[in-house]
Amino acid sequence: MAVGIFMNRQSFVCKESAMSTTISHGIYNSALFKKAYWQSLRTHIDQVVKYQAVVGLLGKSETGKSTLCHALLGRDVDQQDTIDLNTTSPQEFTLAYKNGKGLALIDMPGFGTTRDRDQAAHDFYISILPEIDLVVWVVKTNDEHWQADLAFYQRTVAAYCQQRHLPVLLVLNEFDQKVSHNHAEQQKYLSLSFSDSSAACSVSALTGRGVYHLLEYILAYLPQQRCRC
Repeated sequence: MAVGIFMNRQSFVCKESAMSTTISHGIYNSALFKKAYWQSLRTHIDQVVKYQAVVGLLGKSETGKSTLCHALLGRDVDQQDTIDLNTTSPQEFTLAYKNGKGLALIDMPGFGTTRDRDQAAHDFYISILPEIDLVVWVVKTNDEHWQADLAFYQRTVAAYCQQRHLPVLLVLNEFDQKVSHNHAEQQKYLSLSFSDSSAACSVSALTGRGVYHLLEYILAYLPQQRCRC
């Protein structure tokens, strides 16, 4: 874990405790709050990220990776934006960039629909791993077929991440659920299954719940310097 960044993150979280309170009261969708938070976040990224960091969003199709990517970028999302089946090639977005350093997101194609898509995703994942600094593996909350996620993860990226000490964040996305679910047990079980993951957290990309905390996790677990060999 990136200890120095994690310590800076702790001070950032304390500094932004008022915003965290606002989040807990469900007011994070207000335009004023978003503007203030993103200004503070981009300043924080400039302070703690000392290189051009790249974060890859990987996982099965229809887990909401594209929606989550838009949410991480601070964009408004709605039901029309929630299907990521059309993501057939990697899409890169810049979250923050200044003086040759910052944070970029790569929205990767999903797998689990056809053999051709599975092979394409496998090839994309293998080719992109040397270029990214942190893996965000997205799993859909209450997906009864999550074993397919685990099998694909183990077959494509697990060994590489272990050998190169590439951090992995496991994200349970309450993607298109109409009601709130208590998925702490599922999160714990999946964390044990993805035993080499650095951390796990739950979000709702559609409503924005947990997205800001996920960004803080990303900053906490990014390596302090680029190591692509």
